[in-house]
Amino acid sequence: MEKETLKFPSQIVEEVLGNIPYAHLSGPGFAREIARGKPVKEVIASKNLALLKQLKDLFQVKHRARWSRAKVKKKEPSSLLQISITTDLIGIQLAGAVKNSLAIGISLVEAGMENPEIDKIRPNLINFGLKEMIKIGKVMGGKEKTFLGPAGKGDLILTSTSPLSRNSQFGRNLFSDAQKMRQDIRKRKITVEGFDNTWALYKLGKMYKIDLPMINEIYNVIYRKVSPEKTVRNLVKLTVLD
Repeated sequence: MEKETLKFPSQIVEEVLGNIPYAHLSGPGFAREIARGKPVKEVIASKNLALLKQLKDLFQVKHRARWSRAKVKKKEPSSLLQISITTDLIGIQLAGAVKNSLAIGISLVEAGMENPEIDKIRPNLINFGLKEMIKIGKVMGGKEKTFLGPAGKGDLILTSTSPLSRNSQFGRNLFSDAQKMRQDIRKRKITVEGFDNTWALYKLGKMYKIDLPMINEIYNVIYRKVSPEKTVRNLVKLTVLD
């Protein structure tokens, strides 16, 4: 989401280029892992049904056959990219923005707690965050099915737990040196999508008068300079009270 205007990419494209065919790809996959042949489920969203069909056919990327040393053909998934389609363009884009922000908070908690504890708390944080995603999504016209699918819950889990995630890395580093992380991102030394997304989602919550306690806590640690330690305690408390 654009920080200043709260617009989605599709809205910006329409504003600049007019009413052209537009589709949005989202889901739990990192480019380098896909390039290495790891199967992944992605979602393409568009209001244009003809474009959706064309893109789904185009993205049917097949595995090359692989053979073991014994010359036995190994069984592989039929397609490298498993693509589903939807017309819920707003829901798909919103899910991507929300999971970026939530991943910062979840990884912040992970950095501030001992491993045995976080293994118990992480699933609760993911579920709590998913509820906030659905809450704001319904108000903005998204479908609950979208948020429970690969582009919502699936991408939230991956982004919150993978060391390849920039948002997850930022959350962990925020706990160890919050001041440096805030400075680095404001000077654009690093790219963290959830930084601006958190600002936008906080503003949307106020605009629609929605209670988003998890987003609010992440906003506070980034923009109001609340200590990471206090934020960890507050986020964990949310899952206990839920």
